Amino acid sequence: MAWLHHVVLLWRHHGCPLKSIIASLLLACIAVSAAAQDRAQPEMSRAVPAPVIDGNTQIYTLANKPDGFIDGYPVEAQEHEVEGPVTVVCQVDDNLQVTRCVVTEESPPGFGLGKQTALMILGHQVHTDRIKPGEWFQLRWIWTLGA
Repeated sequence: MAWLHHVVLLWRHHGCPLKSIIASLLLACIAVSAAAQDRAQPEMSRAVPAPVIDGNTQIYTLANKPDGFIDGYPVEAQEHEVEGPVTVVCQVDDNLQVTRCVVTEESPPGFGLGKQTALMILGHQVHTDRIKPGEWFQLRWIWTLGA
């Protein structure tokens, strides 16, 4: 359980902010292959091509991440009991820190599942040898209530 060690180190280093722990758990789950398939697990790809970005594309960056952002189930989705898959494509910097993300799939749209996923990942380091500095990777997450 190397991921647990990373969470404990993060907790000690950052003083236990909830958003850091949740994002670390999310990223730790990415690097760990799930033995049980009865629960949704994040799936992280190897490097992928940069997404097509046009004038309508929302790019989430560290610069536009809201101050006081709180990780967790998107409020609007929770209020409407909405669950669903999200795919984001994110880029890492020279230190493998996630610096920007684009939502490429969100179902159903309009409940904040994609935005919340992208914002949760921003600013955290990817701990894998599958991604090199400057590369983009794809993350698929399935939001489920009560998970």
